[in-house]
Amino acid sequence: MQWLPSPPTDNIYKLLAVFGLWLIAGALTLVSIFSYLDYRFQKETREESHHSQTEQMVNDFTKRIGALEKGTPELHKIADLPDSFNNDVTFLKNSLVIQERKLSTYKEREKDNLDTFMDYLLVHEKSFIFS
Repeated sequence: MQWLPSPPTDNIYKLLAVFGLWLIAGALTLVSIFSYLDYRFQKETREESHHSQTEQMVNDFTKRIGALEKGTPELHKIADLPDSFNNDVTFLKNSLVIQERKLSTYKEREKDNLDTFMDYLLVHEKSFIFS
């Protein structure tokens, strides 16, 4: 004969098992969200870096071609090019055309729901901090 009745442990174990599954699912969801955000950030950073380098190269080629046409070959030399290419106007013009073509294919990223949400958080974070 049992003096104290045993507690109904089956339901507690089931509750803990379901709670554990929800915790695992939530953790996996958070990891996948953060992985996607990291991937997206790296991709956008690469694209913006490539675009800014292309703009800089267009600017350098334009200045160098202008200096050669004005008769001042010692100005605005491009450090990455050897002297033979630095003084070749046709090479510089062809390179300028290629870089301008790259610039024309660039398109700005459209804002999506995540950007809108982050902007909302940023605005309310500032108002919370400074109030």
